Amino acid sequence: MFKPLGLDHVVLRVRDQARSRRFYEDVLGCTLAKFNERISLIHLRFGEALIDLLPATEAGPVGPDHFCLSIQCDDLKAVAEALPARSRRPPDRAQAAAFVNIRPSSAVPSSGSNRNGRGRVSCWSRCSTS
Repeated sequence: MFKPLGLDHVVLRVRDQARSRRFYEDVLGCTLAKFNERISLIHLRFGEALIDLLPATEAGPVGPDHFCLSIQCDDLKAVAEALPARSRRPPDRAQAAAFVNIRPSSAVPSSGSNRNGRGRVSCWSRCSTS
């Protein structure tokens, strides 16, 4: 059905973006890939993956927001129809909500292999403790 490619990105909600960025750059060797000023999102490159830092809201939780896994498939439509039916809640005490949202990856140009459901897609899972 599809081939796993790896981790695309993980989004972390943090109270202090500057301090968190220094940690990931100075300790783990990440590099700044992009800054989305509109939503104050810092994209840090960690090998092939990204670590994204989003500001936590005053009352909101700090920690993982969601992660995204990259896959390769020959039939995007078939995968998009099959995976949600197979998606279940992970069997952990936090009762994390797992959602499968198939979407074309921005890594594949629209004029390239993404036509007719071909190319790279992303599976998205939100981390939640409620």
